[in-house]
Amino acid sequence: MARLNENENENESSGGNRDGLFAGARYNTYKILKQAFVTLPGAEIARAPHIKKFQEMGGWDAENKGWVYIREVIELKKDWFTVLQGVAKDTWTGWDVANPKRPVARLEPALLDIIDAAGEREDRFAEILHQRDAEGCITYWLGMLGIEPGKHPHTYQLIRVARKLGEMIVMCLKADLDAARPSQICPAIIPAFDPPRTATYPAGHALQSYLSSYFLLRVMPGMESQQSNKPTTWEEQHNGLFALARRVADNRVIAGVHFDIDNEAGFFIAKEIDKWFGEWESTPPSAFKKFKDLLQDAKGEFPQWAEKPESRQRNRRSAGKKAAA
Repeated sequence: MARLNENENENESSGGNRDGLFAGARYNTYKILKQAFVTLPGAEIARAPHIKKFQEMGGWDAENKGWVYIREVIELKKDWFTVLQGVAKDTWTGWDVANPKRPVARLEPALLDIIDAAGEREDRFAEILHQRDAEGCITYWLGMLGIEPGKHPHTYQLIRVARKLGEMIVMCLKADLDAARPSQICPAIIPAFDPPRTATYPAGHALQSYLSSYFLLRVMPGMESQQSNKPTTWEEQHNGLFALARRVADNRVIAGVHFDIDNEAGFFIAKEIDKWFGEWESTPPSAFKKFKDLLQDAKGEFPQWAEKPESRQRNRRSAGKKAAA
């Protein structure tokens, strides 16, 4: 108690008078702040000579900034939900609906496919667990292409936009279609982990994975003919970026948390969205400016893939002709 009284006296003598619980504390916050910001009587509070915007003083977190670009998509495609709802329903209308394309009789083979796929679970177990959430999936695209947030911030931002856009779209469609998970329908299916507490159709991992690959191919068009293709059907062979997307999607079936048809819907929805971006990029409306700028900046981070091989050949021939002239 004696020492506390001494502290109180020191505070009073040094001008640190303050009422309340910490009035007697030797190093109270009030006193420290006052000494830090007011050095002389009447002096102004210390501050930066120029008040910059937040972006200039450190920048946005890429995950949160993704919403800024999603706003552009919503503004440009106001009927986005209706259009993608049509894509989802055209791919599958439900096990309990008499549909000549996919009748209820196909449920049993779909369940058997999941049980058969579980035979691959041991070989892919670590991969499946790592890809359990979307955050784990992103690392595969980063590792495949050597993308580092510090060195390639715009490409990294683009992948984050694909993740956020896919998440928003898929959750809205899941809530609308409200399809049960495989293990909820068939107790013989034991998932590798507890399924997410969301509906099964369409598959979010598939949609986000294919969107990431489509977006990256816009940044790296030189990959298209050499290492990556744009598959037109679910059954078509996938290469490069799309082989990775297909593997991530297949892992969800092997894990027992999705039907293959869930992944197929994710593929077709991503394909439809990529079509929109192709139209917007070729004839950019003013509302697409932020996204187009992001694509251009990302292309600058990977100049070796900025052009398709045939474009490079044409440019070389043109340069040769000019040099000869």
